[in-house]
Amino acid sequence: MFKEKVVIAFLALTFGMVLTIAGTQAFLKDSKSVSNSLSTGTLEVNLDKESDGTTGTNYFINLTNIKPGDSGSEIIKVTNSGTLKARVDFNPTFSGLLLNGGDQSGSKGLSFLYKKSVDNGVTWTPFIPGDTNWLMDTNAEIWVKVIYDFPKDYDVPDQSFYQGKEVDLNITVNAEQVKNNPKPSDAQPEQTFIHALSFDGTNDEIEVQSDALKQYPLTLSAWVKPELRSDGTSFPNNVISNDRPGHHGNGFGVNVWNSGSEMNIEYENGFIFIDQNTFSFAADTWYHVAVVYDVVGTELLIKAYVDGNLIYTSDASDIQVPSILDASDFIAIGKHNDDANYSTKRYFKGAIRDVRVWNIAQSVTEVQVDMEAISTGSEPGLVHYWRLDDAGGRLINDIGSLGIQGSFVTDPVWYVE
Repeated sequence: MFKEKVVIAFLALTFGMVLTIAGTQAFLKDSKSVSNSLSTGTLEVNLDKESDGTTGTNYFINLTNIKPGDSGSEIIKVTNSGTLKARVDFNPTFSGLLLNGGDQSGSKGLSFLYKKSVDNGVTWTPFIPGDTNWLMDTNAEIWVKVIYDFPKDYDVPDQSFYQGKEVDLNITVNAEQVKNNPKPSDAQPEQTFIHALSFDGTNDEIEVQSDALKQYPLTLSAWVKPELRSDGTSFPNNVISNDRPGHHGNGFGVNVWNSGSEMNIEYENGFIFIDQNTFSFAADTWYHVAVVYDVVGTELLIKAYVDGNLIYTSDASDIQVPSILDASDFIAIGKHNDDANYSTKRYFKGAIRDVRVWNIAQSVTEVQVDMEAISTGSEPGLVHYWRLDDAGGRLINDIGSLGIQGSFVTDPVWYVE
């Protein structure tokens, strides 16, 4: 992978918490340390406390007379104002304040809940398990709501126990400059030609004779640019699929219509539908989509990423790893399966490029790196890599370890942005 790491900077947000009962003022303190001088750009990440508008390394949140039964919240905006993309690791750690026999998130002791917003607080979503790593483009903003709760029924020990206790919440920021594979929508036509395949949503498809999707663990990813559809409001996985009618398979699809959008993930025993309330896709916009299938004991854990950010994770106790994988021995790109009952819904409408199949469960960092990098084809676990930059002919070349070409079944159109 062609990737140049520029710098790793550290940003710490510390909630130093003094909790007392019966009138003594309590406070939350935060601090940050940011390295923002780089040879090839700048990293400038700011923390803004929304309650009083302060920005900087030292400021206070005043909580008076905190006692069992009290609760509250604080909103903090994280902004990337520099010229480099930033990776933000949100890792809450609790230290110094042990309640309920050492259970720092127990039902009776003081506890914290975290929510995230990317639209200035219009919608708040609880942190998805594992959602602690975010990519932030220049000028991107993420709002974090920290909610504290001190239940009324807590059995209060000696009040002096709370004096001087602290809770530390750390956010790590890494700035990296990545070469060679810009996001298609960011590419400058006079500098970078973006080749892709356009699918008409009616009958265009590519077929590859490969059983590489009949395995777990598995990671599937591609850049997709969905176009507006008028043939329905719910669609099967039609970007990449090995579905066999009546037997399921693996793969994903992204579709957009006038009133909404949907991402569909298929696994050997069913489907997962992610609608616009979880993540809203727009027509004629490039997205990097990745689906990771991981084996945890006897369970199958599925995660979905869009542009490097986790948008969905299944409960590992919900999906059992199937004993038999009996989907098709071929992979379809731009199509779900051969079941005509789906009509045109089984076909993807829009553009696709950089389709990858891995026989490993990629980490969030690996997903983010691959989103921006051009793979060499020799990376461990990369079994298929169709760049779809052939720009002509009726075959697509595979530089993954299996090296299996795909062939046009109908006539997707090569094009250049």
